[in-house]
Amino acid sequence: QLVRTLCRKVSFVCNTMLQARTRVQLQPPCGSVGSALLHVHPPRVPVPHCGLSACRRPTNIRPSCLGTRADAQTLSQTDSTPSQLDQEQQSPPEKAEGGYAHVEATCTHAGITVFGMSHLDQQHAAAEWIWQHRPAAVVVETAIDATHGSETGARVTKESIIQAAADFRLRMLLQISSQLAADLGQPSSSSELWQTMKKQFPGEQLAYIAALAVDAPLVFGDRPKAITYRRLLARSPIALDEAFGRICAQNYAEMVPQWPHSEGPFDDCFWSILTEERNMVLAASLQRAAAEAGPGAVVAGVVGAAHLPGVERWLREGPPGEAALRKLYQQGFLDPDEPEEWTGSRRALVMSCLGLCCPSEVVDDCRRVLGPMPEHVEATETLVLELYGSTRLMLSVLSREQLQTVCSGWNCDMYDILQPVRATRPSISGGSGADEDVVWDHVRDLNLVLGPPDPQPEE
Repeated sequence: QLVRTLCRKVSFVCNTMLQARTRVQLQPPCGSVGSALLHVHPPRVPVPHCGLSACRRPTNIRPSCLGTRADAQTLSQTDSTPSQLDQEQQSPPEKAEGGYAHVEATCTHAGITVFGMSHLDQQHAAAEWIWQHRPAAVVVETAIDATHGSETGARVTKESIIQAAADFRLRMLLQISSQLAADLGQPSSSSELWQTMKKQFPGEQLAYIAALAVDAPLVFGDRPKAITYRRLLARSPIALDEAFGRICAQNYAEMVPQWPHSEGPFDDCFWSILTEERNMVLAASLQRAAAEAGPGAVVAGVVGAAHLPGVERWLREGPPGEAALRKLYQQGFLDPDEPEEWTGSRRALVMSCLGLCCPSEVVDDCRRVLGPMPEHVEATETLVLELYGSTRLMLSVLSREQLQTVCSGWNCDMYDILQPVRATRPSISGGSGADEDVVWDHVRDLNLVLGPPDPQPEE
């Protein structure tokens, strides 16, 4: 188990490094009207599959948060020799550590530049671009605080932070951005404060600071996380169990080179709600911000690296209309005739799926948002969480051939040994997945061996 955990951790780090160096640049043609000819520049390293590869992590390894996060200047130059700031403005951010897409918003002619980054990494391409270009707005996936993330389109500005008497962290960001504003008349490389901040803040937070420094509002472009959690909770235990099995199998596949890898996100309700629906919402928020900015303006987007391909695709094809977007905010309805125990099972399966592909903070946040379970179904949730957190349940999702490559039995067939655990899964049994006997016999008592009593000495 230790070797498997270490291998998964190495796999995750490698995936994250590849994602961090992924570049996709889409340049609008000069003089185009209403549409954009997209030029795709291949990255210098192979591009990982879309999915949630930047977030996908195995259990027992600390998986961060659902969600992430330029200076256009009057130049004083002589003759035809460009100044340092001139060169910064003329060249696209090819030195960027994170991927980015540059498209032209349909009908508005406002530029949209979207950066994909790993939320806690030192990727400063977005912040540098904001410093250089001074966008009309910066649309972000990760809210700056709970109030900011309570509604799509909510804005944070210098004035709103001051008026709201924000907490210490926001006041600190505001103070730093105000000090940086004095350096906007020079290239970012010449600002000592800026260079210091690059060493101290992750790229996403530095993008917030840069936006405040150039007086660009931070627009929350995602939908509130509570809606995403509740839409997941409305799925049936069978559908959530199938999603759990696919995520587990993919995590094991990343350990074994000869297994085929998925070339994109899983086609199931879990991934659709967690990624694709939010890609549509983010793309619509970017287009809305570009329309408000108007012709000649530019809007920046800062999203997680896993969202960049999907957001770029929806920007190119055009996000769905308002009626379709409204459906993405419906929280779903539970079947009143379903068995009562499914309530606890469904919630445990949602958190188990999130635990396989998102940071632990996301699981904690989901538990907090959904609130405490009713006492009469709390036992079901506890049993399902314990079962789905066990290695045996995760191994049971594999085929016999796959299982032989990651786990072997001695004088036994491991596939048959796992059959009682496998049979509890809702997608196989049609039940809730809560079987106390299986939990006792195959999880809790797994390493407990009772030998014969010691012989009593003869008198």
